Amino acid sequence: MKAQSTDDQIWSVNRTSKVFIKGKTNVNEFTCSVNEITTVDTISSFTKSNGKVCVLYPNEIKIAVNNFDCSNKMMEQDLQATLKSDEFPFIKISFITLTKDDETNEPMANLWIEIAGQKRLQNAICSISESSNNKTLIGAKNICLSDFKVEAPQKFMGMVKVQDQIEVNFEILFEVISGD
Repeated sequence: MKAQSTDDQIWSVNRTSKVFIKGKTNVNEFTCSVNEITTVDTISSFTKSNGKVCVLYPNEIKIAVNNFDCSNKMMEQDLQATLKSDEFPFIKISFITLTKDDETNEPMANLWIEIAGQKRLQNAICSISESSNNKTLIGAKNICLSDFKVEAPQKFMGMVKVQDQIEVNFEILFEVISGD
C-alpha cells in the first residue's frame, strides 16, 4: 500500500509503554498497571492529503493480563479470572487513525480494544508529546466491562462489588524506525 503523503513513517512501540486500569468498588478504588508491554508491533503511518487524518496500519499491541500489578495478589487473581486470562491471555489494542477532535481540537485516537475475546471500536481523546525521534501518546478511555461481555467481580457473598465502568489509561511510547 503506497502512502498518500510525504509524512510516511514506520514506528516501533517501545516496551516501556504503560497501561493502567482504574476502577471502583462500593468500598474503595483500585489501580492495576502494566509497566512493560511484552508483545510489540511496528506501526506504519501516513497523513492523508487533507492533513487532518493520520492513518496507522497494521498494528497490534498485546498486554499480558497476567502482568497486571494491582498491589494485591487477591485482586490480581480476580482480575485474571474476570478477564479470562487462561483463555484470552492478552488485552489487545490496535490504533487505526489519529485525528483532531472537531470540538476540542485535541488529538483523538480511533482504536480497537479487545478484552476477553470481545473486540470493540473506541475513540479516546489523547495528548501527544514529542522529542527527537519519539512520540508519546497519552490517553484515557472509560469502558464498561459488560460491553465486552465481562461480568464485574463480586466478593464476600456480593457485599463488595466492582463497578461495571473502568478507566483504561495508556501511555504508549513510539520510536521512529524510518520516515521521510
